[in-house]
Amino acid sequence: EVYAQEMYSIRRGLGLFEPNPAGHENFDRVRVGDVGYVGSKGSFYRLFNAFHASEHPINNRQELDGTSISLVPDGFQPLPVNRRETSTSEPLIPGVRKSTGVRQVGVQAYATGVAMGAGARIRLVCERRRGAALITKNIIKCEDAVREKALKEYMLANCDSWHEFAISEGRDIQLHDIILVTGCDLTTDWAMATFNERSSGVEVSFEVGSPSLVVSAGVSLWGKWSSTVEIPYRCGPILPSTESLTDPFNQCVFIRGYRIARRLFWLKKLSAAAEPKDFD
Repeated sequence: EVYAQEMYSIRRGLGLFEPNPAGHENFDRVRVGDVGYVGSKGSFYRLFNAFHASEHPINNRQELDGTSISLVPDGFQPLPVNRRETSTSEPLIPGVRKSTGVRQVGVQAYATGVAMGAGARIRLVCERRRGAALITKNIIKCEDAVREKALKEYMLANCDSWHEFAISEGRDIQLHDIILVTGCDLTTDWAMATFNERSSGVEVSFEVGSPSLVVSAGVSLWGKWSSTVEIPYRCGPILPSTESLTDPFNQCVFIRGYRIARRLFWLKKLSAAAEPKDFD
């Protein structure tokens, strides 16, 4: 929660503390049109995708006996095709993105334009009571919905059935937890840190390893954090060293979208400094 709150200042939306896809086997990555929620550990869990019909593989779960179960609410109708348009913007360059109050010290030229090279070292200091930072090895690919008004109207018309569906699936969430994704930022390798009062003023560093860096239990990591005090930091994705991905850009570091606020006639946009809009 602290990480997400602090990273709002980046103005990319909601920062995910766990960028790796979470949930059933069809959830290969976050996509525009996903309807889901963020779990307690910072992962985004997809319930279904509103851009695809109920029979589409993305909205189905394969059972052990070979049958397929549809994972959509009763009476589900996907968003009309003419309202699903998305756009991709210029990728964000590799490097550091940090909240207000986190300062980079000993700045060095580490980006080659497409990836951070082995041996690069990033040093950070938080000058406030708390803060957060994200480091990415490669570019960040960005995609957003074009017809946001259509998505707002679609969510307002269907959010109650989405919540009922989530409860029927055993998800312990409230209506205001549900998110309709209108944009997402995807990358490959990432590292993130959260600062608190104990780590205020303390330098932490992240060093990029070689492509062959392998640590315990056959897990390959692209770098490592170091600090004189213990702080919440992470590095990933964590994959067996023998595993390769069909699409390595499946790590979602930011999502943008809409969710219903506690007052049901308010729709809140997931973007920095955005105020809820009244649709009563």
